[in-house]
Amino acid sequence: VKVLNMAPYTDRFLSGAADGTVRLWDLRSPRCQGCLQAGGLPIPLFDPQGSNFAVALDAKSIKIYSLAKFLSGPACTFTFDLPELLTSEWRLLRYSPDGKSLLIATNGDHFLVDVSNGAIHAKLSGHVNAQDVCFSPDGRFVLSGSEDGGIYCWDLKGELVYAFEGHKTAIRQVRFNPKFMMVASAAECLVKAKFYIN
Repeated sequence: VKVLNMAPYTDRFLSGAADGTVRLWDLRSPRCQGCLQAGGLPIPLFDPQGSNFAVALDAKSIKIYSLAKFLSGPACTFTFDLPELLTSEWRLLRYSPDGKSLLIATNGDHFLVDVSNGAIHAKLSGHVNAQDVCFSPDGRFVLSGSEDGGIYCWDLKGELVYAFEGHKTAIRQVRFNPKFMMVASAAECLVKAKFYIN
């Protein structure tokens, strides 16, 4: 198993494995609840409501499934022909808090995709070989760690609005605390900082 993603409100979770399968699990059972033969190395992700999930496939497409009938096939499929996407390593998917956008995090630039039609509406660049990304709790900003030790912040139009030094080494994790508006990042040590953007 390469990827695990927990549903937001239930005991279910998704796994994406090197054998090309996506499996739906329940913590109360040792057996999977269903299995998709996705191919490649799939990256599954529940939407914020937990009623649908997305699967990224082979750095070429994203398929959206209804959880209630996912074994019947995807509800829609988004394919991409942007060379920067097709030649990059896709590392993560992230839904925006309102569920209207998907963030494709790659080893190069990041891309925001409109969930309603699959259109790419922003490219996020300036960082170096990011390992992790997240949305701010209000969904207005995207934060990314960087191999240069910096933390980069963009708005949803793809404009870099802030960059600050977080570590002296590559950042592996970036997470938001929605209660205290605090960003935590991890490299060889843990750093936390208050987040203020008007």
